[in-house]
Amino acid sequence: MQNRIHVLISVIFLLIFFTFTLNMLYGIRHGDLSAIYQAADHFSKGNYTLIFGPPAAGDISHPSGILISSLDFQDSVFGKYRSPELPYVYPPLWAALLAPVTRIMDVQSFSNITLIIQLSLLTLSLYLCFQLSPARKPRFPIWILLVLLAGVFTLPLFLALLHNQPQITIFALTILAFWQYSEGRAVLAGTVLGIAAAIKLLPLFFIVIFIADRKWRALMAFLICSGSLAVLSFVLTGVQLHLDFLHELSNLKNTVVLSSLNFNLEVPLYIGASVLDLAPPLPDHLPGLFTVAKPDWMKFAPPLLMVSGLVLILRAPTLHRGVGRQERLLRMMIAITLWSGFFAPFSWAHYYLMPLFLSPAFPALIRHGVWASVGCLVFPAFSLLNLTIHPIESLHWVHGTLVSTTYYLILFFWVVLMPQNGRTTAPE
Repeated sequence: MQNRIHVLISVIFLLIFFTFTLNMLYGIRHGDLSAIYQAADHFSKGNYTLIFGPPAAGDISHPSGILISSLDFQDSVFGKYRSPELPYVYPPLWAALLAPVTRIMDVQSFSNITLIIQLSLLTLSLYLCFQLSPARKPRFPIWILLVLLAGVFTLPLFLALLHNQPQITIFALTILAFWQYSEGRAVLAGTVLGIAAAIKLLPLFFIVIFIADRKWRALMAFLICSGSLAVLSFVLTGVQLHLDFLHELSNLKNTVVLSSLNFNLEVPLYIGASVLDLAPPLPDHLPGLFTVAKPDWMKFAPPLLMVSGLVLILRAPTLHRGVGRQERLLRMMIAITLWSGFFAPFSWAHYYLMPLFLSPAFPALIRHGVWASVGCLVFPAFSLLNLTIHPIESLHWVHGTLVSTTYYLILFFWVVLMPQNGRTTAPE
């Protein structure tokens, strides 16, 4: 009887979340999705040179000078959302696969349908995160309440929903892959993760878990799936579009995106370097979302740091000795999410959905995990508060990212190096 009550309360909470969010965001034209639709439309019409071309003037330009209108963004924060057009930064495969969609629906219908799908995926992800977590955890209704309350007051979920971001789908596929993995379906896990990596490259980092566990079937399934999609992409779109895509990535790689929404380690590195005269000083008045050329030394330091962090995840004794199987998997998933996010060119807040959705499990995963859970609410909430206090042109707006980035860096070492808080599943 008690279980039925918990199920009923959980369904009510999820329905409230789904209905409220749909009511707030349905009918909005989302910038990220508009870019995908526009790229698919260009492909459908044979305008291949425009797929990775600059978006409409006055919105966001390419990395040589990214600029977002202050009015557009402030309106989005305070309720009247007018999304700017964004550049298409996904593999050309998805422009080809979605091209037929542009013949049967307009961009607004595409955005509305995608919102319904992604809200459903978020609901599924909540349930799978709960299922993945150790036995010692809150009841599911409490889990839902904790995650959604934290999501309302912090940037990761707020930003993901506001932009109807495709990262929601990637996050759901990643969680689904490792739920399958925890159930012993290694080949299916590798296949699903391969699909996620074909949308954005960041899920590629999660093969570290397959390597650490020596699950070669999962790794092979990942390589076959992602490799097959890469071959399909070349067959459907040709070589030139892939060269344009790589050129786009190269442009991003050579710039630092200064924003309160970007939790990349390069942002505090550049701010510190400018204070020490190792990089050009920042102006007091920034033209919105701002990029600067990356100093030469910063082109080498972040990759070295990235590799060092992955080696630490593979070798840290606190992750691999005397740790429950399920706890170890979750800790590696959180650590890889954090570390890979630090080194993405656009490390937007919505890349950190996984720590938020798994935060109720922290007390069972690591010592003093309650404080880690609290931190997932307090520090990202500061960035959201900072977003509403300072105008987008203010340098203080960019400085606001330091709080969340510092916390996520602390959380990374906390998850990797802190001993487990008791044992709840069989050790490896």
